[in-house]
Amino acid sequence: MQIFLLCCTFGIISGVVFELFYAIRALSNFTYILTFVLDLVAVLFSAFMFVFCVYTYNSGIIRLYLILAFLLGIFVTKISLGNLVAKFVNSIYNYIIKLAEKRKAKATRQGEQGAKPR
Repeated sequence: MQIFLLCCTFGIISGVVFELFYAIRALSNFTYILTFVLDLVAVLFSAFMFVFCVYTYNSGIIRLYLILAFLLGIFVTKISLGNLVAKFVNSIYNYIIKLAEKRKAKATRQGEQGAKPR
C-alpha cells in the first residue's frame, strides 16, 4: 500500500509539472515546435519520476498497479488542479488584455491632445 501511495504522490508531482507547462503554453504564443518540445520535456520528466520512484522504493520491479497509481496521480491532478490552473490562466490573460486596452486608450487620448488644429 505504501508504494501505491508513493506512486500516486509522484504522479501528482508530474501532474503539477504538466499543468505548469500548460499554463506557460496557454499564456504565450508558442509555435508547434516549441509546444512539442515542452510536451516532450514534461513526458520525459514524468518518465524519470516514475522510474525514480520504482527503482528507489520497489527495487526496480515495475508492476501494473504502480503504473496505474502513477497515472491516477496525474489524473487526480488534472481534474482538481487543472480547473484552478485554467481559471488562473484565464484571469491573467483577461488582466493583460484589459491593461493593454487601457494603455492603448491612454496613448490615443494623448495623441489627440497633442495634435493642434490648423
